[in-house]
Amino acid sequence: MNFYPEPIESISTDAILAVSMSIWYIAFSSLMAGLFEELIRFLIIKKIKLTSKDSAQLMSFGLGWGLIEAFLLHTLALIPYLTSDIATPLVFIGVVERIIIITFHVAMTFLVYKCVKDSNNIWVLMAILIHFSLDFFGVMVTFHVNIILGEIIFSTITILTIFYLRVDYMKKPPSFQDVIYKKDVSN
Repeated sequence: MNFYPEPIESISTDAILAVSMSIWYIAFSSLMAGLFEELIRFLIIKKIKLTSKDSAQLMSFGLGWGLIEAFLLHTLALIPYLTSDIATPLVFIGVVERIIIITFHVAMTFLVYKCVKDSNNIWVLMAILIHFSLDFFGVMVTFHVNIILGEIIFSTITILTIFYLRVDYMKKPPSFQDVIYKKDVSN
């Protein structure tokens, strides 16, 4: 009778993938991503004390965040496949996904800034919930249903977030002078 576990080499790749892509693993990972990313984003924005006139800085912050994530999660993950016969359409789908997610990070930066500007922490909770939803539903559908449908979910949540922020930031429509002289209208 052997009391020692099987060596890792004898466990099938399918079994490892099934465990790693279980609903609980995806839910926990999505929650942690939302918590850590949005709370760190909140602390950084609060620490550097951006004002509403700094929308270019907010945009740069969100772009930088998204580009770093794209490099770490997509580009570095492709290194092992450089010499193999990977299906190139999947690489391009990954590029499209990262563009969508970079846009999402810009939107999340503006949402977290709204929390700092309004001194209302409910917006951080909303950002965490939106981030969790994007990661959880997008990854679940990508791995268990269809990669294209997963990208549609990523896109839909990103577009809805941007639409909400656009409506919220434009409650006071800009005047002609505001547009011409590029005055801040995000109050």
